[in-house]
Amino acid sequence: RNFAAAFELGKALANSGQFQQAEDVLREAGDMADDDVGKAKVLSFLSQIYLAKGMKQEAITYLRRSYDTHPFPRVLETLKSLETEVARQPVAAADIKRSLMFSDRAFGVEPKATLRINFELDKADLNAEGRRQADELGQALTDPSFRDRTFTLIGHTDKQGPDDYNMKLSVR
Repeated sequence: RNFAAAFELGKALANSGQFQQAEDVLREAGDMADDDVGKAKVLSFLSQIYLAKGMKQEAITYLRRSYDTHPFPRVLETLKSLETEVARQPVAAADIKRSLMFSDRAFGVEPKATLRINFELDKADLNAEGRRQADELGQALTDPSFRDRTFTLIGHTDKQGPDDYNMKLSVR
């Protein structure tokens, strides 16, 4: 067996709906990859499997890791498209919890959830959609399985207004 054979077998298994076997074979292919290009291809295809399984947060995580490993333009396009799609509606607490419990140390994939918690323009108050998403996040984080874990929350303002003003708004 070699990388090319394992990668093609993994793709064929995924295309026939045999996702678990495809994941296993693609992980083997990733172990056999000689360079970042091969690893990025495996990560990208794993993201497609997670997407087919309805695991959008995990798919986003793998796409990001793929692009960081080797910057394929198509991966970036897919990532942006999927992030835009996910941003249109709140991510459910169960999906957040699953994403925060999911990791793949072999590929350097850390648990992560990407959420859009929106605020009113030029204010430190959540808008209605932001409140719904914050509530889902709160529900997920109160799960007993996260009792002894810590999380890092990262936020960004939009690009409107001067940087110093946005920094003060961000702190508020």
